[in-house]
Amino acid sequence: EKFKFVVTPESQFKSDPNYFKESGFSFDLNDHKKLLKSKRFQAWGIANSLVINSEIESFDLYLDSLVSSFATQHNLGSHPWLDHTPNNIKHFRFLKEVFPKAKLIHIVRDGRAVYNSVKSLSWGPCDIYSSVRWWKEQVLEGLSLEYFYPSDVITVRYEDILKKDPKT
Repeated sequence: EKFKFVVTPESQFKSDPNYFKESGFSFDLNDHKKLLKSKRFQAWGIANSLVINSEIESFDLYLDSLVSSFATQHNLGSHPWLDHTPNNIKHFRFLKEVFPKAKLIHIVRDGRAVYNSVKSLSWGPCDIYSSVRWWKEQVLEGLSLEYFYPSDVITVRYEDILKKDPKT
């Protein structure tokens, strides 16, 4: 049987450093109102129908409510959230605190293909040397997470997924 997930658009907003202070998570209705206007959250397509009138008790419950609203609006049922945001690697330690059951699949793509896909983007490295450095840092971060969280992080090669390798 295939696994079913609620797959949302990328959600970089969930690890916005403005929400995290030295004393821990700090997010209130004013932050929620700002989030509704953010470009990244607008991609979810639920900002106009989302209503939160009470205090926000915890970040995990808040995100669960966003995902539930997304799933309801798009008729996706009630399934676990699959979040494919690239910066999850950078913020995984924090995400494990918020979601202790979180798992991470670290997908490593051939560095040449990565360079070809980001070289013309406004946010990506635009030359081969900075691209190699950037790619190595990303891969190293994911591999270190696999070392420190061996039961929660697995690394797979993108090309193995394309080959439909049974193990992958």
